[in-house]
Amino acid sequence: MSDIQEDLKQQLVEQAQQLEARGGPSALTTAARVVLHYEPVESWFYEGMMASRQQGETYYPLTAVLAALEYSDLHTLQEDWNEVLSQKGPLPLYLHPMANGDYSPMIAETVVLEYLIWLTEVCDAFMQAG
Repeated sequence: MSDIQEDLKQQLVEQAQQLEARGGPSALTTAARVVLHYEPVESWFYEGMMASRQQGETYYPLTAVLAALEYSDLHTLQEDWNEVLSQKGPLPLYLHPMANGDYSPMIAETVVLEYLIWLTEVCDAFMQAG
C-alpha cells in the first residue's frame, strides 16, 4: 500500500471513529462482499462476481468518506466520479440497515483506496500546477 493510501485509510478510520463517537454509524467489516443497492440479486451468480465476493471488505459511512476526501456533499463526489474518474453510473454505495429502520450509505474501502484516491491526487496536482 502506498503512503498516500495509508494516509487516506488512516483518515477514513479517524473520521469513522469521530462519527461513531457522535452517535453516527461506524465502519463495518464483512466476511464477504455485499450486494450494492443497484445490483440485481442475480449478479451474485455471475462467474466474475463470485470470485470477488469471497473476500471480506470494510465499509465506511459516506459521511466519513466525504470528510476524509474533503468533499462538501454527495452530489459533488458523484459528479467527480462520473467526470474526473470517467466512472459512469452511480457511486458504489451499500445501504446498510440501521436499528431504527433507516439506512446508512456505506462505501467499500477498496473503492476509496483504488478509485476515489485519484480525486485527491488530481486535485493536488491541479493545485500545484495552478
